[in-house]
Amino acid sequence: MNCKKVDYKQSIEKAFKSANLPVKFVEKRYDFYHIHQLIVANVRQRGKKEFFEISIKETAIVRVLDTQNKYVLLMTEELVRPGVSGRKRRFLFGYDERRIFISSLAEEDVKTVKEAFESLKPVDVKDAEFQGKKVKRQGEWFFIPISKFISCGNDCIMEKEPLNRLGNPHVADVLVSRKLEFPRYSGDRIIRGEFYAKGSIRHGDHSTLHLKGWHLVARANEVDNQLYRD
Repeated sequence: MNCKKVDYKQSIEKAFKSANLPVKFVEKRYDFYHIHQLIVANVRQRGKKEFFEISIKETAIVRVLDTQNKYVLLMTEELVRPGVSGRKRRFLFGYDERRIFISSLAEEDVKTVKEAFESLKPVDVKDAEFQGKKVKRQGEWFFIPISKFISCGNDCIMEKEPLNRLGNPHVADVLVSRKLEFPRYSGDRIIRGEFYAKGSIRHGDHSTLHLKGWHLVARANEVDNQLYRD
């Protein structure tokens, strides 16, 4: 067994223990779907207890960047050849209300747990907070209050609607889907969708969120975690 790999496990186990997060390491055969991944991380459950299951590739360098109670920030990079490493990736492991989670961060210069959470905020959220607006969050979804909602002719108004169609979605009492088109210099158009919600937002892993008035819906900035799961 690679000695450095054992050292990585020891340092990671120590970090997760200090953060009060359960972790287990497994040896994994890297198949076609995981061949380019340095670590494969999953949330597993045995009975009522959840834990992180992590597999580390032989050529991976894994470092603990920061640890707080209930949160661990890891960085991975691949050893291309002695003294030369490849692209870095950062992962935030933590506990949010009722369950543990993994976020693959899009930004590469994050060094602390606090910076990790800031990097998950979309530009619209950061702008709203700068303006003093009280942005609410439930899991990976942010809700930005707006002063006035003006309905457009192409609005699609839905009730008891999931915010996305995959997995175990968050459900809004009322959700408005709006298609926006922006002209480009080339003459074609960029089509962008916006979503607005009001009422209650429900999800089994979180406390029900109650929105007073309309809110713009924004999703966290993170790489698709399905790339790092079985």
